[in-house]
Amino acid sequence: MNRRNTFHSTRSLSMHSRKSSRKSSSLARRKAGLRNRTPKAKWKWIVRKVISNLEWLADTTDVPLGDNPVQNAYVASHRKEGQILSLEDKLFFKKPREYRTREALDKVTEKLQYFKAFREYSPKVRDELLMRLDYMYLEGKRVIVRQDREAGAMYFIVIGSVEVDHAYPDPIFNDETLHNLDKYGYGDSFGEIPLFYGEPHRATITVLEPGVEMLVLNKTDFKIVLEESLSNQWGSIRWAMTKFPYFERWPEDAVRYLCCHSILITTPSDVLVPVKDVNGLGIAVFILEGTVRVIQRMLVTVNTNEDGIKKRYTLCPDQSIPPTKLPQNVIPFYMQTVKLRRNAVFGLGEQMSKHTMMTETDTLLMICPRFIIDRYNIVNVWTRVVGILNYNHPKIEKVFEAFIQNRMWARNRKQFSKSIKMPQADKNMTIHNTPLSSRAMNCTMKDKLYKKITSFPEYKEIIKQMKISHQRQLKNSAKGSTIVDEEHATIMSTKNNPVKHSST
Repeated sequence: MNRRNTFHSTRSLSMHSRKSSRKSSSLARRKAGLRNRTPKAKWKWIVRKVISNLEWLADTTDVPLGDNPVQNAYVASHRKEGQILSLEDKLFFKKPREYRTREALDKVTEKLQYFKAFREYSPKVRDELLMRLDYMYLEGKRVIVRQDREAGAMYFIVIGSVEVDHAYPDPIFNDETLHNLDKYGYGDSFGEIPLFYGEPHRATITVLEPGVEMLVLNKTDFKIVLEESLSNQWGSIRWAMTKFPYFERWPEDAVRYLCCHSILITTPSDVLVPVKDVNGLGIAVFILEGTVRVIQRMLVTVNTNEDGIKKRYTLCPDQSIPPTKLPQNVIPFYMQTVKLRRNAVFGLGEQMSKHTMMTETDTLLMICPRFIIDRYNIVNVWTRVVGILNYNHPKIEKVFEAFIQNRMWARNRKQFSKSIKMPQADKNMTIHNTPLSSRAMNCTMKDKLYKKITSFPEYKEIIKQMKISHQRQLKNSAKGSTIVDEEHATIMSTKNNPVKHSST
């Protein structure tokens, strides 16, 4: 019995070794066949390569027109719109790295310096990245990566678009599968998250018609060039997300996705903060430090009387008139309505985002794509934030009332300053036109001056004489006398001409 078992085990091992030797020998023969191709096979391989890359090899965007009309017609018909890289630049990315020159790299860097996927990298990282990228063109309906497959590269889309299909089982019906579709276009990148975390792809990405041109960074170069830079960048985004309570219940996949597409920027004062990116897509802005002012444009109709002196302001019923079509009596005014400070957010679709946003101080902002924010609307948090922002923002009627009050105050202040500078005093001037602070200061000075005067002995003597004269006046008035005695005259003269005392 033991002999049989040992016989079967040795037999299975020998069969396994024979199979592995067959596989290794077949691979060796295949490699030898690739090395020892016939000229005909090599020619076929080259033709297939040319046909697969004919779409970008036949591009004549950078070819100038000549004197040959037939050639000019071919050149004009094969030109493409929106080309960023020329044929020479594409060949630069097709060359081995040891043949890439610094002059060609500088030309490519100048063209791609405003590329959305490269903005967040430093110049040193960008140059090293461009030296390691490879150019790739794929036709429509080609699958670039498949879901649950190991990640092998990072992709930057230069021209074209791709479709993202994330399939997951239905939580209610186990037999059905749900699909979450997305779309990437010019300037987008994908594949960095599975490379960074060492996970398989979460979605299948397919090329849309007519094709896509991409720059590809393989896994080894990604570890060398971008892993440290992305670690610092995504760590700062995670730190910024902890400052806002809206992200506390976000799953880890959503946090990674937001870190991949968000940036932190520092803006100086008096700089406009957009709520849309260069492609017209909405962005949400989170304030970490500093202050942002909301400036509202308000159209006001100005009517004057026949003399052209008095003006009457009324709110224009149509506030959406473009600047080029404004009537002559409609003037735009800009009013500061709200100040947003630390831990505030805007750009979620509220009414406030339709106005001009300008920084008041040096401001640290976190910029996030709005489509990612809207996708993870956990417990309806973003809808509630929008409702609070709309409730607290003043309506146009309230802003117009504040505008009228400011105009009235400016007019009264101007008239008051003119009356002060006039040589003749204003007859309508009262003590109520004097600021309360000045009146309180004068009252304090009078109180001190009163105490000082009453402490003089001459003041007490004058008061005594005034009391005596007052008693005599009462007696004379009782007798019907109209003569004023000399003492009373002396007292009155002393009152009109007070005695001057030298300060000691």
